[in-house]
Amino acid sequence: STTSPLHRQKPSHLTVPADQVPEYPYGRFRTYKQANEGLFAGSKIRFGNVVAPDHGNKSRTSWLPNRHTKRLWSPSLGAFVRTRLTTNVLKTIDRLGGIDEYLLGSKTRRIKDLGPAGWALRWKIMQTPAIRERFARERAALGLPPKEEGQEILPGELVADGVTSDAVLSQVDGMLERGDEFVIGE
Repeated sequence: STTSPLHRQKPSHLTVPADQVPEYPYGRFRTYKQANEGLFAGSKIRFGNVVAPDHGNKSRTSWLPNRHTKRLWSPSLGAFVRTRLTTNVLKTIDRLGGIDEYLLGSKTRRIKDLGPAGWALRWKIMQTPAIRERFARERAALGLPPKEEGQEILPGELVADGVTSDAVLSQVDGMLERGDEFVIGE
């Protein structure tokens, strides 16, 4: 008799619906569509020739991004985030101190590197109480007035009809209570 295969936890695939997340400002990637479902930082398939050193014969070839699927801990969500990413992105995440710090980068290049999936996860992280408190501390350090409770997080034109950030937060809280993983892409 053979031993039964090890039980593998199936991802829940519970993500925030796309109509609740603000539009990604740079649009979806058209050439390397896998980058829409993970953190690829602009990596895509490259093409070229392998040239034989002795006779100069050329052979067409392509080079794929060094893509991996990883589970990364998000302190603000209190859960693991399973995503596809390149080794360059993983190195940057390690250097910055975690996926939250990577996703919360505000420079234009970082926003472009996130892609649509990273943008959605960034928005999800920005809705958590820990990150809201962090932003409140930063506002106080800059001498800005505190954000009022009734004040919307997003401008009205970016919010889908009938969707509130409280509804999204309650959905995220439910996922955390059940121990579900947040999955980007798939």
